[in-house]
Amino acid sequence: QLQPGSEEARAIKAKYFYTRALKYINQKNFNQAVSYLKKSIDLAPKYYDAWLALGETDAHLGLYTKALNEFRYCETMDSNQAVLFYKMGIVELKLKQKTEALNDFNRSLKLNPEYIPSLISRAHEYADRNQFKAAIKGYNQVLQIDPSYHTMYKYRALAEYALKNYTAAIDDFSRYLIFNED
Repeated sequence: QLQPGSEEARAIKAKYFYTRALKYINQKNFNQAVSYLKKSIDLAPKYYDAWLALGETDAHLGLYTKALNEFRYCETMDSNQAVLFYKMGIVELKLKQKTEALNDFNRSLKLNPEYIPSLISRAHEYADRNQFKAAIKGYNQVLQIDPSYHTMYKYRALAEYALKNYTAAIDDFSRYLIFNED
């Protein structure tokens, strides 16, 4: 039998609040989600998933510095999650910390070389830096892992165009148009 206030009871209650928060996140009611996530964390201060969700929620609310600090706290609990470093990179881009963002996308890919969100974000960052060959390599990796990411053809075409590889750019734009009739 569970004793009220026992560690097991607190963990169950924390999970309950976390689950409630996810419901509000799905409804895009981020303020309510934050309320439940804080309750969850109060009960279980080392609850990684709740901290990660709090960081995501605060990022949705535009509280980027707060979100980044929450992600950094997650890193102290578990630094082996590719998704964590991806999310850190996204928030760092919002904070105009482009070097840190690129570093975190690379950290994410070191943990999981096929993590598509990090591959895409890193490739975009290379393109923003006019490092088009590196960007093309990233877009190629995405398409090799999952060819259904047809928007990569458009981005790869733009990078090819910037390098004056017009034949390759036309080919990729054509591929993109086949998938995206709009």
